Amino acid sequence: MSSTEYTSASFSQWVQAGRPLTLLLGLSSSVTGVAVAWMATTDHSGNWYTVALLCILTTLLLQIGANYIDDYADGVRGLDSGRSFAPESASSHEVTRSSEPAASAEPVASQELAEVFEPHERALGPARLVASGVNPRSVLAAALVCFALACATGIAATVLTGRWKLLLIGAACLFAAWSYVCKPLRLGSHALGEVLVFAVFGIAAVCGTQYALVGFASAIGWFAAASMGFTAVAVLLVNNTRDLRIDKAHGKVTLSVLTGHIGSVAIMRFALILAGIATLVPAVWTRGSSLFVNINLMLNSGSPAFVVNIVALVLAVCPFFLALLNPVSFERALSDYQRSFTLTCILDLALALDFILMAVAVTPIVY
Repeated sequence: MSSTEYTSASFSQWVQAGRPLTLLLGLSSSVTGVAVAWMATTDHSGNWYTVALLCILTTLLLQIGANYIDDYADGVRGLDSGRSFAPESASSHEVTRSSEPAASAEPVASQELAEVFEPHERALGPARLVASGVNPRSVLAAALVCFALACATGIAATVLTGRWKLLLIGAACLFAAWSYVCKPLRLGSHALGEVLVFAVFGIAAVCGTQYALVGFASAIGWFAAASMGFTAVAVLLVNNTRDLRIDKAHGKVTLSVLTGHIGSVAIMRFALILAGIATLVPAVWTRGSSLFVNINLMLNSGSPAFVVNIVALVLAVCPFFLALLNPVSFERALSDYQRSFTLTCILDLALALDFILMAVAVTPIVY
């Protein structure tokens, strides 16, 4: 059995491989779930805040695990060729020798095919651990540890609330995280990635969190889920538009591959518009926060509701502007991807803040 040399990644590289910026998606969705739950009840006693924290931790741990499993699965298939970390120092990349066979890339992802693309094009995406020479089994182990911790926090929330349907939601999220990139389904390679991220970051994270805290998902909760879900879809489309040529060459069929560059950007813009609508409707619908309800209360100099409402409405229309200003165009400049990706992630956080402002400005209501 031939031996394989692997590098040892530094702590900072492990952190980078977890893709911290993308964690804004999970954080925004779970915090939004807490906000809509707050709007739906006046009873925040007992373990309410503990369960809220457990829901947020569960979402983040699942997302970190999903990022690592994506690194592992795409790495062993050879899809991340060229996305290696720049060496930090000799000591930070200690070479280890393993007797296990090297993870072999599938024929469609051969080195010859990877060399078709310019180095800067292959390196556009975030650096990956397996592509940097880290043992794939170590990356897989890191993903499984994150999933195990997510299970622990999720089970704790279930026990504290007695709402056992949360286990089904958690199991569905684990299935989605694994099936997105791993055999036998590899749903992300069959143009179903957008459906999965909408279901996980929208429905599961938002409505699941609200269900954990109050026992149901309100109509405003579903609007919030749509807002977070469509923004997550836009983020994924930014990534898949970036990787369009490489994915197509490797036989990975994403929605961006099916629709092409122009179609992918158009769908991304449409998703952002839908996210804006899903945020704007509750912003003008919610009692006490609506610009068209309780005008006297909001104009009262002693009440902050007017200012809070204006800020909420401004945030709610942000997606409409970003949909116009956020094209992913590599013909113009190499930095466009990073700009679009960062703006879309920050937008997700801004929309979460919008729902927090609604929760602050209103009395508890259920629709």
